[in-house]
Amino acid sequence: MKRGILYSWKVVLCCGLWLWAGRHATGQSSPVHFTTRVQSHTVDLHQPFQVQFVLENAQRVTAFTPPSFKGFQVLQNFQSQQTSIINGQVSSSYTVTYVLQPLRAGKFTIDGATATVDGATLHSNPVTIQVMAGVASNSNAGNSSAASVPQVPMPAAPGFMPPDEDETDLDQFPGLIRSGDDPMEVIRKNLFVKVDVDKTDVYQGEQIVATYKLYTRLQTTSDVMKVPAFSGFSTHDIDLPNPPQATTEIVNGKRYKVFTIRKTILFPLQTGKLQLDPVEIDNRVRLYILNKPSRHVRHTDPLEEFLKDPFHFNPFDDPFFDDPFGGGSGITYRDYDYHLTSNPVTIHVKPLPEEGKPDNFTGAVGNFTITATVDKPSLSTDDAGTLKVTISGAGNLQMVSAPTVNFPSSFDSYDPKIEDHFQKNSIPFSGSRSFEYVFMPHAAGDYTIPAIRFAYFDPQAKAYKEVETAPVILHVTMGSRASAAPVDFSQQHMLPDQLAPIHLTPLLWLHSDFSLWQQWWYWLLLVLPLLGVWLWWRQQRRLAWLRTDEALWKNKQANKIARKRLAKAGELLRQQQEKAFYQETSQALWGYLSHKCNIPFAELSRERVRETLLQKAIQPGQIDALFQLLDHCEQALYAPTTSSQDREQVYQQALQWISSLESQLKK
Repeated sequence: MKRGILYSWKVVLCCGLWLWAGRHATGQSSPVHFTTRVQSHTVDLHQPFQVQFVLENAQRVTAFTPPSFKGFQVLQNFQSQQTSIINGQVSSSYTVTYVLQPLRAGKFTIDGATATVDGATLHSNPVTIQVMAGVASNSNAGNSSAASVPQVPMPAAPGFMPPDEDETDLDQFPGLIRSGDDPMEVIRKNLFVKVDVDKTDVYQGEQIVATYKLYTRLQTTSDVMKVPAFSGFSTHDIDLPNPPQATTEIVNGKRYKVFTIRKTILFPLQTGKLQLDPVEIDNRVRLYILNKPSRHVRHTDPLEEFLKDPFHFNPFDDPFFDDPFGGGSGITYRDYDYHLTSNPVTIHVKPLPEEGKPDNFTGAVGNFTITATVDKPSLSTDDAGTLKVTISGAGNLQMVSAPTVNFPSSFDSYDPKIEDHFQKNSIPFSGSRSFEYVFMPHAAGDYTIPAIRFAYFDPQAKAYKEVETAPVILHVTMGSRASAAPVDFSQQHMLPDQLAPIHLTPLLWLHSDFSLWQQWWYWLLLVLPLLGVWLWWRQQRRLAWLRTDEALWKNKQANKIARKRLAKAGELLRQQQEKAFYQETSQALWGYLSHKCNIPFAELSRERVRETLLQKAIQPGQIDALFQLLDHCEQALYAPTTSSQDREQVYQQALQWISSLESQLKK
């Protein structure tokens, strides 16, 4: 505090002496101006900026008081002076510059400084500063791949102040180095990224949690340039706060700020050694450099010394002005670019045991329960009922398929409707998947739907387990559409023993010269029902034949199903639901490939898709374009910062790719 007061008075004294000397040297003066200047009124939260207080043509300064700088931290301050003589007219300026670091976002007003000039008190103008997060220019703005990934801003450590001259323990200030130290080594020791996984030896389908974290003790702004693709895994991302929130961890006795970049639940789809791809991060790190005290350098030019006026004293020709902090040492800062890459992690995936595997096992791994309910225990043959089977628990619910339901032979049943209720941020991944079967009875009676069995593998017990529902009992009554005994309305006005009279003449409504079989519309009405019945019978035979070959059925329906999903993606596109749009588009493409290539979804991989499409004579360039489109969708899921034009382009590319592939496969 004392040093700051002494410094301010030395500045005032030297400025006054210099201005007094200039006035007596020329005898002329110009109007005095006192202004506050900033380069921009909008600044970034994580970037320092300068505020200048400029005194122009002041003759005698006896006091200078800076404002309080509320909402900002003073990193550095220094002064400069300039004098010019044009046509005998002297103009001078004295500038005090402060380097400020914003402490929080918002709108702030920096009051003007106060100076006493020639006995009069002058005030500079106040300035308004809008502090915003992320207004600084992005060096990767021209890079389309970098623009699609998230930015993780790391705020400066609050309360940072340069140490005194006698402080030598710099461990308390990791961002402060001495002149001559290796900055890259300092950054390497205080900034790193790593991957945490809860297990590395698992069964196929068993859950893994992977967390990517950035550790820092420095002031840095970081851009995630590459996110892992997780090839060979089914994934579910945990929602993280945006912007990222820092936590604190102690590593090797040092306190780090930790930012979670990505947290994902993984389910391995294949066995063997699978590798988690690394994450790549570009960082802009600011280090403060503690310079050694410098001795004031005097003029060494002999001619200049000879011509020097012995009676003229320059108040700024003093060692005091060598130090911007008014002490014996100076602090400057510099920004460094530093690239980080996490180490790859290998996951050992074991196959599920064959011993004890139930016949109805379909790949579920975890811990589950099953229930079955009907909407109407009692119904008629005119009604349709709904059987709802719900599988709940923790595990790879996304891979659970519909269980087999044995309806009575007199029931018609249809493919189930699937409804998911997942707990998005639960660890382990949990929730429920429901299957709704619509059925229609055709005969009255009491019926029982047998218990529905579901098998899964429990990785904790390392054994297969089976659960089942209770049997479902239904009571069916005859509906109104049932056939009844015909009624002879011709006898309703006759006595029980009376015969109807014989008509000897044609009835009034029948003309003797009318021939029905000679009318063209008669034959048309006769043929149309027969034609309709034949077409219906032909379609039913075709559907029955397709259902016997599940792969062929899925192949035929692939284009129809994919276009339905893309239609839903188009709705999400118009509703500006960015993340849901990319998820629906990605699922439409992968589902189309699963059906068209006859690859079960659980075994779907890029290698198998490429091999199958090449066998179907699809060009490699078209296959690469497909995978680029899928990569773009996956990156956009974790960095939803794309434009509406980009999403529209992705939608059109997906439609064109499916149409192109469909036309090629039909040749």
